[in-house]
Amino acid sequence: MEPTRLVVGRSNIVGKPNCRAADRGLMPPVTICHSKTKDLPGVIGTADILVAAIGKAEMIRGAWIKPGATVISTWE
Repeated sequence: MEPTRLVVGRSNIVGKPNCRAADRGLMPPVTICHSKTKDLPGVIGTADILVAAIGKAEMIRGAWIKPGATVISTWE
């Protein structure tokens, strides 16, 4: 079974390019969501690979993340 990949953030710089890479078959299928997504903690909790590209520090809480998930943060 392929890992589930979630991108939180839909910017033209990080969020949308991640989705386009999946469309070309370069990465596993992706779900994209944003800060106003209904039940964001629940959605985040299902991801095996989480790309945090929301542009706001501490928007995503550690308790929301699935144990063993890979997290890629674009926040410096």
